[in-house]
Amino acid sequence: MKFRRERRRLFRDRFIFMSRKILGPIVCISIAGDILMGSEHTAFNALIRGAIMLLALNLAKLQRTTWIMRHAHTLPTHILISTLAIAVCAIGFNSGYGFETYMVRLNLIAVLTFCLMPWRARGLALTAATVYGPFLVLAALSAELSTPIRGSFIALTSTLTLAVIGSMINAIAVRDMHKSFETRLLLFRGMLHKDRVIDEKTRETVHLERLSNQFSPQVLDAIRDGKIALTKKERRDVTAIFIDIENSSFRSQHLDHQQYEEVLSEFFTLATEILIWHNITIGTYLGDGILAFVNAPIETEDHQVIATRACLDLLEQTAKKRQYFSEKWRAEFNIRIGINSGHASVGFFPNSQLGTYTALGESVNLAARLCSSATPNSICISKDFLKKVAPVIRDIRAEPHGNVKDLKGFQSDSLEVFIIQSSIMAVNSTDCPRCFGPLQLKADLDTCNLLQCDVCGYSDVQEKVARVAA
Repeated sequence: MKFRRERRRLFRDRFIFMSRKILGPIVCISIAGDILMGSEHTAFNALIRGAIMLLALNLAKLQRTTWIMRHAHTLPTHILISTLAIAVCAIGFNSGYGFETYMVRLNLIAVLTFCLMPWRARGLALTAATVYGPFLVLAALSAELSTPIRGSFIALTSTLTLAVIGSMINAIAVRDMHKSFETRLLLFRGMLHKDRVIDEKTRETVHLERLSNQFSPQVLDAIRDGKIALTKKERRDVTAIFIDIENSSFRSQHLDHQQYEEVLSEFFTLATEILIWHNITIGTYLGDGILAFVNAPIETEDHQVIATRACLDLLEQTAKKRQYFSEKWRAEFNIRIGINSGHASVGFFPNSQLGTYTALGESVNLAARLCSSATPNSICISKDFLKKVAPVIRDIRAEPHGNVKDLKGFQSDSLEVFIIQSSIMAVNSTDCPRCFGPLQLKADLDTCNLLQCDVCGYSDVQEKVARVAA
């Protein structure tokens, strides 16, 4: 039932107001009237009226109880009204009042209950029966009242008119009450909606601010516009990147913690800016390392090339600031990088509220193992990965670095791995740029050849040149 709770509260408040604020003055006025008129039954009438007042106060307390509010919120009102009607009949019969006096007092009770209390139709009919019922029973049993009732059509008509007017007033009051409740409800819902929108916008702003440390501005715009959904975890082919600072744990024991944190903060800032500039997703900061990946949430066909170029760029930028980092590091500042492609689960782990958008899977674990196997200031990759990036990225040199059997957790596999570094000069001849010795073919990479100098160990990747017969 609509507004049931509000109606019950209003019923309770009005009953308490009627029993304490209205009924008391009426009782006092009635007692004073009996005294001024010199009635013979003043004491008897005052006793009855005092009992009614005491009953009203107790019913007002009862109206506040939880059980009455939930199951019988109209019961105290009906008890008080019926008691008032019986008291009017008792006082009138004992004092010898006429028919008109009965009607005036009963109509006063009817007006008070009809107009003040927010009755429904059934409650209104029951109230009318409660008010006039005892008098009609008394009139039927008393010869003194039955005769005036039969002859006083005007009084009866006025009583019925009063009932109709009271019903209309009650209906208007209930309608206005409903409008007031609906207005308050709409206002309350509007405030809730406003608070919810503000809360959602605040959460969205905080969430996007947190994601700004992981994604490029282009990805953030796509997320904000709803073009990219990050709510679901998915399986996707990604290129994972692990970046690690060499001997970081050892240096943390010999450096002041503030200086140690300052070096890590500056390097992470440099690495993050470079990776995000290349549109690479930052997955997790791992103490002294970074996990990043490409091809999620935005798919790119050449994600292996993007990852390699970003890491080569990071190596070059770190080399430019190596002296600065080494002075604060109080040792040679070196980094190692591992890159690997494969399927991984991407999404928020453990969830969007508590976790970060990252990648999990065997291919990611292999990238971490390759990182730990890399030589200082180099990138460790597999042979298959080298085949994908070598035809596109020409300014690199690669050296064989054993196989994956030497890596922890992947001893059962057999996979060749290589160390690649940036080559400032692109070599187009078969001579070593260091010692000018001959470069020997070490591995056929389909579209490219891996060349290595047997004298100084320099290695390079060169694209195959097709010879056309004359």
